[in-house]
Amino acid sequence: MTVLHKIGRWLRNRAFKLGPSSDSADQDSAIFFRLLHEQTARNWLTYLVSFFLMAVLASCVTLTAYLIGAVVNATTIANDFHRVLVVSAVIIVAFLVKGLAQYGQAIQLTRAHATSTAFYRRVLFDRLLRENIHFLSNEHSSETITRLRLSAEAPAKLVDLTICAVGREGLSIIGLSSVMIYRDPILSLGCVLSVPLLFALARKSRARLDRLTLMSIRAQGGMLEVLQEALNGILSVKAFGLERSMRDRAGREIDLVRDADEKIAKLTWQYMPLVEALSGSVVALIILYGSYRILSGGSTPGDLVSYLTAFLLVYEPVKRLTRFPLDVANAMPGLRLLYETLDSEPSEPSDDGKPDLQVREGRIRFDGVTFGYRQNVPVLRGLTLVAAPGQATALVGRSGSGKSTIFRLLLRLRDCQTGMITIDGQNIAGVSRTSVRRHIAYLGQDAFLFHGTVADNIAVGKIGASREEIVAAARAANAHEFITSFPEGYETRVGENGRALSSGQRQRIAIARAFLKDAPIVLLDEPTASLDTISEREVQRAIVQLCAHRTVLIIAHRMHTIADSSAIYVIDNGQVRESGDHAALLRVGQTYQALWSELQV
Repeated sequence: MTVLHKIGRWLRNRAFKLGPSSDSADQDSAIFFRLLHEQTARNWLTYLVSFFLMAVLASCVTLTAYLIGAVVNATTIANDFHRVLVVSAVIIVAFLVKGLAQYGQAIQLTRAHATSTAFYRRVLFDRLLRENIHFLSNEHSSETITRLRLSAEAPAKLVDLTICAVGREGLSIIGLSSVMIYRDPILSLGCVLSVPLLFALARKSRARLDRLTLMSIRAQGGMLEVLQEALNGILSVKAFGLERSMRDRAGREIDLVRDADEKIAKLTWQYMPLVEALSGSVVALIILYGSYRILSGGSTPGDLVSYLTAFLLVYEPVKRLTRFPLDVANAMPGLRLLYETLDSEPSEPSDDGKPDLQVREGRIRFDGVTFGYRQNVPVLRGLTLVAAPGQATALVGRSGSGKSTIFRLLLRLRDCQTGMITIDGQNIAGVSRTSVRRHIAYLGQDAFLFHGTVADNIAVGKIGASREEIVAAARAANAHEFITSFPEGYETRVGENGRALSSGQRQRIAIARAFLKDAPIVLLDEPTASLDTISEREVQRAIVQLCAHRTVLIIAHRMHTIADSSAIYVIDNGQVRESGDHAALLRVGQTYQALWSELQV
């Protein structure tokens, strides 16, 4: 760990002093050093073994370069074939050990890479689940997915680069340079002087590469966005003849990704011709100088061949090491995104330390509740209402009046800004969100089904439910008959978001899920609004059974569905304008009368 910490300090002081802004460089070096500290603390043994194997690998390469000179001298000067046989056998063993070390260090790094990536994927997915609905609705899901993917992969990629740069490349350079210095110290000094030029060439490209990498990330997100929308909205695409439009839009995004990747490749490799020319010049210099030394009697052919072999072997590690700052710059945006995500406060922080909600009757009360999604733009304005236990309470009003917001606040997807919401006298802001949601079953207009089987989706209501419990819930929801009509019955796969089923079938599976949950409070956001008359009748029968003896809140768009409710609240501009049962409101409720005339179908 001490060695790796020193490596981190070296990188902080050297590799990241690049780019247009010293503040940006300092910030990058700080988060990179933080990454090294976290990763070495978590995987120090794996990295230590990798370093040892890399040292073995570098030693084998160094030994081979040194022994080449002995072979040449044995054949050209000593005429000793026995020595050639011995050296050849040693070289075979060295290559075998090198191969084993290379295999071992690759396995160790792959294990650490996979472990790190899996760790950050779990952490980021958990963090995603701790964001509230408002946060997630403000950005496209493709952007979120792209950011999470790059963020999870960046730490392992950067640590791999560092381990290989310092371990494999660094140790190989040290070993082979030792052979070169041993064979000819003066010539080695000239070769060393060319190395800073290689780093200077790579250094100039770092800032621009950083911008291009961010451009590539955004372009990949845009490409994924088009793909998701085309797949999720394929019915609309086909119905409106949007194939050409979507193809053109996808083409533009694909071109952006291609252009960004091409620019990154050009920038990364643009100095290679100059590097190759410089390397060729150094090789020519070695040959000229070494030949002169042999002819003048100051050296042996073995020294020249050994030196030239060591240089050719050290050339690739040096080239990879000079590319290290560019490789790091290419991966840094993902690491920044990772720590920006982890260091920010989640929009729905954990409150599991709060007491659980205890539901006895299920009485719900909104008392002077005010809430707005935007500052100074209230949606609810001092709203007060009561949902009596064991009865159905309906909320009616025009679109935008605040009905759905009431449900969101009750589910604690958001918290009210003033006022209080209580269930059986308990302020829901003072208990854990998990316990609140555990006591509520929610049915919306479009039931979401997860990818899997019918049984899997019903079991969402009670994780670990038995097959008997699942079937009983399906029977209660009037879903058993159509489920068993499928060839695979309860093992029928529903497709992405339940596309293999009709809307009515999806709703009845969602109702079965609610039966299985057996929550004392039910929220109905007009679950029959998008159904045909026959499907609506089937779903409505299931809903009646679900709501029996439970506290029910209903958002109504079809007025006839709430005529039998015990209490009806007319919501207008975030306030309760009128309340009562259906008959009373028809007599005296002016707003309700208008809604009844407009919306009953």
